[in-house]
Amino acid sequence: MFERYFPTLADGRLRNELKTTALAFLILTIIGFAAAYLFPESAVEMISFFNDKVESFGLDQLSGIEIFSTIFFNNLLASFSAMLDGVIPFLYLSAAALGTNALLIGAFGAIYQKTGLGLLAYLVGILPHGIFELPAIIVSCALGLSLCKIGTARLLHREAHCKFLIHFRDCSRFFFLFVLPLLFLAALIETYLKPVLLALTL
Repeated sequence: MFERYFPTLADGRLRNELKTTALAFLILTIIGFAAAYLFPESAVEMISFFNDKVESFGLDQLSGIEIFSTIFFNNLLASFSAMLDGVIPFLYLSAAALGTNALLIGAFGAIYQKTGLGLLAYLVGILPHGIFELPAIIVSCALGLSLCKIGTARLLHREAHCKFLIHFRDCSRFFFLFVLPLLFLAALIETYLKPVLLALTL
């Protein structure tokens, strides 16, 4: 069935890209944690900028369903944009989205630890929805990197058997069939379960 609906992803291309992307995400998360732990002032500035961006959505003034919709569509747009970045050849822009998310996640962990909140509160705040959202981010970036790789190879006449538009179709289909449901579940948990768990932890 996979080969039928995603023929250009069924030859191990996506699996290899996912392995590389997941490993890079893990390494960058560790680097983000270490850097924020060693240089907390810089990390606080970066996290404050991120928090200001989140606060600009005005989530505290919205109802539950409005919060869910805001989180879901914002994450959907960000993830789809990370994949679409791969349309631009040579630059591998999807790696920037991967790095930004990984470094931020690592930095948040270090700040929680440095400020005394502890890693338990950090894990409670990120894991319930993160088990769905983080794979969605990794897959989106992997699809983007695969698109960029194919597009670049086609322009350099190094990839004769895989047409870019067909590969783009397969990547988009995979995104909406697998990534979108993950983001939906993540938004549900972040909206309704995460506040309860944090209230019990903090």
